[in-house]
Amino acid sequence: MVRKKTIYKVIKYVMIIIAYIIAFKTIFHDFKPEYLISWNAFSNWWIDTYAGLFKMILSIILGITLIWGIGWLLWKWLHAFFIFIFRHNPES
Repeated sequence: MVRKKTIYKVIKYVMIIIAYIIAFKTIFHDFKPEYLISWNAFSNWWIDTYAGLFKMILSIILGITLIWGIGWLLWKWLHAFFIFIFRHNPES
């Protein structure tokens, strides 16, 4: 029989992988290289480039933090739920 800790670890890592896939898909959904390099020679391209780069890095950090926080909460609730089930189930 598979141990409960192994089940918890598998569920935890699957949730983390799914959360990272969702985060990266959300962040890079409409990302284009033109956002980093402005080809307009008459604009302040360095300001646009660094502002876009800063916003992209900030959104990546905030997105990963948000997904990580949600995943952590879901993991804690799922862990508590499994503890409740296994402690109140006389068959296990």
